[in-house]
Amino acid sequence: MEEVTEQKAEPTEVLVPQFVVPLGTTLAELEATKQRLLTNDEIIECRDKEPCVMMKAEDVEKLTAVREFVDIHAENVLADWHSRRIEFCESFWPSLVFYVPTKGEVTQDCRELLDAREVKYEIKSHSKTLHRHFEEQASWYTPVASAEEISSIAEHTEYFVLRTKPFKSSQALEISAPFIPLIGELLDLGALGVSLETANLVHSKEAWMRFVRRFREQPLETCVFSLAQMPVTTPDSIISIGMHCLGQPDYSIKKETLLSMGFNSENMGEAACNLFQSLATYLIGTCPPNTFISGNTFTITADAPRLRVDIQNCNLFKDADIRFNPFGVWHLSRE
Repeated sequence: MEEVTEQKAEPTEVLVPQFVVPLGTTLAELEATKQRLLTNDEIIECRDKEPCVMMKAEDVEKLTAVREFVDIHAENVLADWHSRRIEFCESFWPSLVFYVPTKGEVTQDCRELLDAREVKYEIKSHSKTLHRHFEEQASWYTPVASAEEISSIAEHTEYFVLRTKPFKSSQALEISAPFIPLIGELLDLGALGVSLETANLVHSKEAWMRFVRRFREQPLETCVFSLAQMPVTTPDSIISIGMHCLGQPDYSIKKETLLSMGFNSENMGEAACNLFQSLATYLIGTCPPNTFISGNTFTITADAPRLRVDIQNCNLFKDADIRFNPFGVWHLSRE
C-alpha cells in the first residue's frame, strides 16, 4: 500500500490595507479646504473613498519608520482623528494654565521651588478681581473654599501664572500628572490657593491636599477627579470641562437621558459625574488602544441601562480658548 504524506498548507500571509496618501494628511487637507472642523460623516466619507494598497505588516512598519509618524487608524477613524487631529492640522495645542496667588515672603519661596522644578511661569501684580474669579470657579469637591479662604486670596500681593508646554494627546498625562504633587508643595509653602484655568476649576486648599495624598495611591483616578471639572450644567445637558488636560475628549449627556434612566434633577449631576469618571478611568487606564470605537456602548453595572458613546466636536468654546478640547467630546445617549 502506497504511503500517503499529508501536505500541510502554507500559512496565509496577512496583508494590511495602507492608504496611498496618509489618511491623516488627506483629512487635514479637507479640513483646510472647508475651513472648519469636519463632521463625522465627512470623516467617514473621506476614509471610504481614499485609495489603498495591501501591504505586508512588516512593510507597513518600515513605511511608518520612514514617515516618522503613525497614520490615522482606519477602522477607528472617528475616535483616532479627534484624538490626533492636532498632529496633522494647524491648530492650537492644549496646555495647563494655573493661577497661584501669594503674598510676602511666600512669593520668593514659591519662585525658588518653581525654578528648581523648571516650571515656566510669570509673576503678576495684585488683581482686584482675582478672589471673585476663584469664588466663581469653585468646584463641588468638599471641603469647598470658605469665605475666609476667599478673603485671604483677596489679600494677595502677587500671583503666578504657571503654564506647561503645549502637548498632544499621548503626552498629556506625562505633563499633567506631576503638577498634582507640585500643587501640594506650593500650598505647603503658603500659597493662598490654586486655580486650573484650563478646566475653569478651583478646589479649596484642603481639597487640593486631599488629592495630593490620594495621588500617591491612585494617580490615574486622582488626575481624572482633580484636573477636570464635572459635573457642569448647561440648559439641557450635563458636561465636563478639562479632560484635554489628560489628552482625552470631554463628556456630555442630555438631561432627558438621565431622567429616562430614573434620575431626577437633584441627583442627575452626581449620576452624570459617576458615568463620566467611570468611562474616563476605563478608557485611559484599561482599554487597549484603538479598541473603543465611536458608537460602542457601555454600562457601569449589569442591571444599569446601556449607553451608546459617540465622539463629537467640542462646540462650547472657540479653538483659541484654553478650555477648548481639541480631542472632542464623548456624547452618551440611550441605545
